[in-house]
Amino acid sequence: MDMLKIIKMRENLKKASKASIEKQIKKAIKMNNIPKDAGPDTDARKKISLDLLAEGCKSCKAVVLDTNFLLIPEQFKIDIFSSIKTMLDGKVEFMVFDKTIYELQKLASAASRAGISAKVALQLININKVSIITSNDERYADELIVDCRDFIRGKGEIIVATQDQELKRGLKKKNFRVIVMAGKKKLTIA
Repeated sequence: MDMLKIIKMRENLKKASKASIEKQIKKAIKMNNIPKDAGPDTDARKKISLDLLAEGCKSCKAVVLDTNFLLIPEQFKIDIFSSIKTMLDGKVEFMVFDKTIYELQKLASAASRAGISAKVALQLININKVSIITSNDERYADELIVDCRDFIRGKGEIIVATQDQELKRGLKKKNFRVIVMAGKKKLTIA
């Protein structure tokens, strides 16, 4: 995505309401064909999302995005989606946990720079058709990311994109490749 579009999006987001953000999230969840009657913590919703996730990863690299990584486009003017596609060979499917969406929504409600970054991140999730992994697990997003292989065993390579140092250590212990920002200018695999 062109950086000018991101800057323009940032200007427009100053007027964005919480209702419009909720609408975007509902649209993203709808793109995953989750039944309307399936509540956020139902087994039906979890099963459908995990099935979609497993199907989508058979022939591609799955890139699971952490909350802080999704703030990079607005804060550092780096197009994370194009950069990752260029960096990795083959098909790439971007994914986030529903807990990450909730963290972004909470940040987006704040009238701060982080709030604007979170609003941009939510829009980029929709624009780039990022798959949302729903879970009825009570753990935090970082804990789910470390254990994401439990959801998609043997279905393809899983790579995690994060800037969280503690999460990176946990991922390295489990032999994940990790995408990070290097020198506030580019992305690299750590």
